[in-house]
Amino acid sequence: MYITFCFDIVDKNEESFIKEKIKNLLADLYWVKPLSNYYIIDIDDYENGLELRKKIISLGRQYKRKFRFLVSPIYNKRGFGGIIPKDLWDSIKDITMPDEME
Repeated sequence: MYITFCFDIVDKNEESFIKEKIKNLLADLYWVKPLSNYYIIDIDDYENGLELRKKIISLGRQYKRKFRFLVSPIYNKRGFGGIIPKDLWDSIKDITMPDEME
């Protein structure tokens, strides 16, 4: 299972501070960042996904005038497409494609 999270930082004076907050939020999780501010984040189960979504939304509310974001629903299927380096596709596959689907 996984969720996706992307963001823009509106207030460039706060960019390093907000990115550090995001880094801390994701510190104990397995994720891949195929684009500069786009994450695909592995989650163990639905409840952990809901908890992570709440934390991301809470961070957004704290810095709502400085930071914009989108967080996806919880997914358990694959289906990404795009043009990125091959090694990133391997990392995305590790998160989004359960072993039984390979």
